[in-house]
Amino acid sequence: MHAEKITRAAVLLALVAALGGAAVPAQAATAAPPNSDFNGDGYNDLAVGSPHYPGYAGGETSGMVAVLYGGPNGLNGRHILRPQAGCIGGDHYGQPQPCSWWGRSLAAADVDADGRADLLHAGLYDMEVRSWKPLGITAIERRTHIPNHSAGLAGGQFDDRPGTDIVIGSKPGYGGRIGGWYNRSASYISQAMENGSHSQIEAAGFGDINGDGRMEAVVVAEKYMIGTGGKEAFLWLLEDLHRSPLKLTELGAQATCTLPPSFGRGCPMRDSKVAVGNVNGDGHPDVVMITPGAASLQVWYGSAAGLRRDPGYTADLSWLAPGAEIGPGLAVGDVDGDGFAEIAVGASKVAVSGHDEAGAIAVIPGSANGPVLKHSKIITQDGVGSTGDGIPGTPPPAATPAPDPGRTPVPEPTWDPQPTGTPEPVAGPLPDPISEQSQAGDHFGEAVTIIDVTGDGKGEVIVGAPAKNGGAGMLTVLRGSGTGVATADAQIVHPRPVGVTYPQAAFGLVLLR
Repeated sequence: MHAEKITRAAVLLALVAALGGAAVPAQAATAAPPNSDFNGDGYNDLAVGSPHYPGYAGGETSGMVAVLYGGPNGLNGRHILRPQAGCIGGDHYGQPQPCSWWGRSLAAADVDADGRADLLHAGLYDMEVRSWKPLGITAIERRTHIPNHSAGLAGGQFDDRPGTDIVIGSKPGYGGRIGGWYNRSASYISQAMENGSHSQIEAAGFGDINGDGRMEAVVVAEKYMIGTGGKEAFLWLLEDLHRSPLKLTELGAQATCTLPPSFGRGCPMRDSKVAVGNVNGDGHPDVVMITPGAASLQVWYGSAAGLRRDPGYTADLSWLAPGAEIGPGLAVGDVDGDGFAEIAVGASKVAVSGHDEAGAIAVIPGSANGPVLKHSKIITQDGVGSTGDGIPGTPPPAATPAPDPGRTPVPEPTWDPQPTGTPEPVAGPLPDPISEQSQAGDHFGEAVTIIDVTGDGKGEVIVGAPAKNGGAGMLTVLRGSGTGVATADAQIVHPRPVGVTYPQAAFGLVLLR
């Protein structure tokens, strides 16, 4: 708690205002909000994965999924899923394998068409669909033929045939494919992303970008270049996943990147993360990519004609500096209910209040013209500030020593949101809704999601700190409000009270989004 006054020197880790962006004249359009109401009470629920949670005694299984039920006051109930001791997943090189790493991938979709969302969760060797029925929670689908080390899981309408499709990406060594179980079929059908391509999926997002009723996939893929022997990252839009060959459009390539990324050119890297949401409010989901290795945020705007090949928005984020190995969480959703989705970015290894790798997040508002960087909020466990305040909780610097006449002075770094001036820091303590303090190694922001769990039409920003309290983990639920992230008391969810008792559960490592 105990927010400190923020001084200009703390701006070192704030967002750099590279505010280029193409204007998109659009009014906020009504779009169906995400549905993760598993128990049918009218409130969205949250699933939390703990892939390395140990199995029951006498078995070799691992993993856990905690379902936390939404309500008007936040998260207020739970159901725990763990593989039984004798659970067998798929084969690996002909050998049956125990169910492992449950909760490494999570998704929500109405698979059985009963009007309620079902939970999809995948481990290392198996995938299940759990449905909340009047007589209990039932596994209505179970598949053991899945790609090892899958990347991305989604349910929805991916083809022209009736029935919900389940799609999962493949990440094993340079044989990358994407496929799934279409129309509740038991047969897994996959397509190579490129004929003869030696590639693997590193990150994936899904959405109906052009509004034709079919979902598309956007993937960050690393490709082994046969001619040079090197590896390069690409951003690909994949359409018609059930057809062969699938339609692939290149949105960006690492080989054509410049650092920092220039406006109008996609710059994916292996550490890029992608998410899909309606940032500019026109009713079509947009593709958002954050790249720690390039310190960049890029947005491709959706439309009835699909995506343009070049991003419509590019910005520099100083706190995602190259070489920082931050690996942030990323989520897109409407926090203030205005129809324009916010972008939440985690920076789990940012130092806060002198504590290394304590972590922070930034919430960047959306608008008809795209992200509005200058109105971003930076949130730590020690306070909520604006981009002009720096990292909340960071104390004032030591007194400046007298200048050395024999040394050229180095200007103090500042953040300049406009060409004409630098904002002054807030003169006083910042709002501090989180009843915890930043500690070294918390990794606050390792995962982040935006889900309206209170039913008021405004998404909550839910932040995972999986290394909190010696690796037990923690969730923070920041309420959405008409003015953005609320500064009223946040809800803190520690693992043990919700039935997650393993001391190194890493609770908050994987969140449904």
